[in-house]
Amino acid sequence: MDPAEDAEVDVREAWRRTLRSLLLAGIVFAAILGGIFTYARTWPPMVSVESGSMQHSDTESMIGAIDTGDIVLVQAVYSRADVVTYLEGRAGGHGTYGDFGDVIVFRNPANLGGTVFIHRAIAYVLWNATAGAYDVPDLGRLPEEDWDAFLPGGAPTQDTAGIARFILYRAGWARDLTVFFNLTEGDRSIAVGGQRDGFLTMGDHNAYTTITKFDRWVIPVDFVVGRARGELPWFGLIKLTLFREGTGCCEWWGSTHPDRGAPANSWFGLNVSLGLLVGTPLAFTLLEVYLSRHPGARRRLREIGRELWPFRRKRPPGPEGTEVATEADVTTRDEE
Repeated sequence: MDPAEDAEVDVREAWRRTLRSLLLAGIVFAAILGGIFTYARTWPPMVSVESGSMQHSDTESMIGAIDTGDIVLVQAVYSRADVVTYLEGRAGGHGTYGDFGDVIVFRNPANLGGTVFIHRAIAYVLWNATAGAYDVPDLGRLPEEDWDAFLPGGAPTQDTAGIARFILYRAGWARDLTVFFNLTEGDRSIAVGGQRDGFLTMGDHNAYTTITKFDRWVIPVDFVVGRARGELPWFGLIKLTLFREGTGCCEWWGSTHPDRGAPANSWFGLNVSLGLLVGTPLAFTLLEVYLSRHPGARRRLREIGRELWPFRRKRPPGPEGTEVATEADVTTRDEE
């Protein structure tokens, strides 16, 4: 065959291999996306965490906690029973992301079209119109020494109905906080969504850095987008930097500003991960180009691979203690 025709055939074959690879990659991507959507049953099935309200450190990110720049899978919530609150989790031992109970993703009750929040569901409260306060039935799951409650007017109670405020002891992910939940009375009581049933929420980090500690709102079930499941650390920083919204993360690549950046070790993890994702296929491509131009080097690598392969067959001894050549050896000599 003419050399020009050989070159043309090689080009066509290279294009066919490339198209097959792209088609296979597309099928794999579609299968993964379909699997995620089937599990999540909501859209979008993932969110990028834009702030440090759930972090367990002021300066460092942690695997197992929700940090700025993490991507979290969101599974749909259809009813109150789909969410395990902090009080339920503390009583029964169920926990996620370093503390008891589920973390939920929900729409801002003051602006349903705004940014969604991701905080821990602390309790589910029921509006008691007769008492002019809230029922908090899950408090009854905890030992009495773990909480105190007060009726409207300030009288203490160990009943879980008609509560105006309650105190939770040994709270927080480090089990070292006393949190005051002022529902209908006291300073900084519920300001948004009062007099309805829903979840009380709190950011893990906010509990240690803000005066109020808990969020001053009640979140009805139909405001909940889903519950957080799983964590892909760091990679959300790409989206938050390239498509930044508002004044949050991230003002520039690598920013560690407390409000407009992310922990330094998150950036380090992201940079290393991107380096491996890009560098590994590039290195293999360059190696393949080199070996295609140096057949001898390819043969030597094959020989080394056969010697290192732990399951290779040993050559049977010849009549005078010499080794009989194997099929692989014959093939190697034929190539030479």
